[in-house]
Amino acid sequence: MKQEPNISPQEFEKIERYLTHSMDVEEQSAFESEIASNSSLQQKVNEVRILIAGVEAAALKDKLETFHSKVQPTHSAVKTPNTFIKKKKKNYAWYGVAASIFLFIGLFWFLNKSPKNEELYNKYYIQDAGLPTTMSSTSQYTFYEGMVRYKQGHFQEALQTWKALHKENPKNDTLQYFIGVAHTALENDSEALKFLNEVSHNQQSSFHEDANYYLGLLYLKNNEWQKSLDKLKQNTSKQSQRLQEEIKKFYEKP
Repeated sequence: MKQEPNISPQEFEKIERYLTHSMDVEEQSAFESEIASNSSLQQKVNEVRILIAGVEAAALKDKLETFHSKVQPTHSAVKTPNTFIKKKKKNYAWYGVAASIFLFIGLFWFLNKSPKNEELYNKYYIQDAGLPTTMSSTSQYTFYEGMVRYKQGHFQEALQTWKALHKENPKNDTLQYFIGVAHTALENDSEALKFLNEVSHNQQSSFHEDANYYLGLLYLKNNEWQKSLDKLKQNTSKQSQRLQEEIKKFYEKP
């Protein structure tokens, strides 16, 4: 059974500020770098994201309810029964079999090792946290209903809601962006590229830099590293700069 991660009040408060866009640019960039390199923190962020979405779905509250830690992991002691050790003659044939097994395992690992572009994509991809759903009226209820679905990880349901709105307002950069990142989460790369490029071409959009970051990741995933660099250069975050350095180190020849 999957255990809920043990999140301290300090961690919860920090993750909450990240997910509700309450961090300044420098703190957000540093925290995203920490998430990219810490799988345990990634799990904690996902758990808090689900918790926030559940609270918002229930009542669209401005403040989160208190998070209580659940059962701590326990381990039962394992006793090894006493055994009589009998000295055996060396079996050199066994060493040959073992060597063959290790060779096979090494070959299997080599053939199944993720390519560098996929490795970097998985390292630097972080799902967009979404927008806070603290609306003051019901005029945007449909959009924020989709946002709640998105935060809960129900990306297909979010897309169904937002695409209906997009038909009415196809030039809305907020819809274009979140439809794009929802497609990214679903690994619908061609659709994600289409919508995110619309935002990338809109210099006035508040999502312009973020769209270019995800486009950089998508082009990297498709092994189009030069296009990836071109898009990442339009994002000024430290996270983007670090990714650019790794791409150049691996792909560009001296």
